[in-house]
Amino acid sequence: MPEVSVIIPTHNHACYLPEAIESVLDQTYRDFEAIVVDDGSSDNTQDVVTCFGTRVVYIRQENRGSPAARNTGIRASAGEYVAFLDADDWFLPHKLQIQAAYLDRHPSIGLVASGWIETDVYGKTLRTVKPWLSNRPFLLAECVLGVPLVVHCVLVRRAWLEAVGLFDESIRWAEDFDLWLRLLADGCRFAWLPEVVCRRRFHGQNMSYSPKHMLDGSIAALDKLYARTDLPLNVQQLRNLAYAMAHMGAIARACNQGLLDEAYHYLEQAIEIEPALLFGHPCRLIEALVGWSDHSTVTDRQKYLDALLYVLSGKVYSVERQLRKAMARLHMGHVFTEWASGEVRTLHSELLKALWLDPSWLLNRGVLSIAVRSFLYRIGYIDAARRKGVGDETFC
Repeated sequence: MPEVSVIIPTHNHACYLPEAIESVLDQTYRDFEAIVVDDGSSDNTQDVVTCFGTRVVYIRQENRGSPAARNTGIRASAGEYVAFLDADDWFLPHKLQIQAAYLDRHPSIGLVASGWIETDVYGKTLRTVKPWLSNRPFLLAECVLGVPLVVHCVLVRRAWLEAVGLFDESIRWAEDFDLWLRLLADGCRFAWLPEVVCRRRFHGQNMSYSPKHMLDGSIAALDKLYARTDLPLNVQQLRNLAYAMAHMGAIARACNQGLLDEAYHYLEQAIEIEPALLFGHPCRLIEALVGWSDHSTVTDRQKYLDALLYVLSGKVYSVERQLRKAMARLHMGHVFTEWASGEVRTLHSELLKALWLDPSWLLNRGVLSIAVRSFLYRIGYIDAARRKGVGDETFC
């Protein structure tokens, strides 16, 4: 019996599927089974899988959606741990080895998550995502506002999947959000393993692009969660904000696609649900929407920000000023993240962008210290000092 089962649902993605399968078969960890569930494809998916022989199990079903395909794979599998891989993505070679080892060492953890690389349709890297650097804990009160995971970056114990009833097949979009919330609400412990373990491809046909579908799925997940009678008080108190944050995603997706009337509609709904989104400077509404500009689905940041400016005008006071301040915070967040990662050489451009948008950051002593050290790295002074045996404390 294999220790890990890898479930690969696919629908008309035969062009990407070989790379996904090969990434599983090339794992440094060998105690696994690979199961491809063909969700009613009309292309040559079966021929592609057949080329891999007995190393891959092939199951075909009528088209019922990704959640149903994953459930079919889970039910046909035998591993103690379960990994998911969409057909247009792929694992890095060490993914199963390090995550399975982590769960072996930590029996109280039900799900381990790691980082990922986002790529364009050709596999060119767009950005590397290391969510653990944001210091967001895996608590239900945090994750009800958004779970910073993609489905193929996790490894989960089968026992927990079975305990919560697998994926909800009635939710065809944002079904992973629903699963994460149910696992957390039932007491499953999540943990970060700070490694990058997979690549996620954006090609314009990803299900996550649809504003309406993703909002409908998120609302369905939240409706299920808030129908429970055992939720902690702090989670109950976040109800309005949770629904409003789901609308933030719809606004961002609509702005990204130039659907401005649709974006405005979602904006009105979000403010009606949670008027406190307009509090602060920059307000929470703008901070959330500016944060979306960092996402790899946003191929033209300036176009996205122009759409935001148009949609928010008349609803938010001093909108241009607030957008600049929020963008400065976003860039400064990158600075702090790269600083924490030890990537001092790469933070210079982000620092300059932040300071240009909001020079008041120079009044922050920590930022000023980072700016000085970044400059010294840039001119090679710190490296030269290190070669002479001078410690970092010289520049603190």
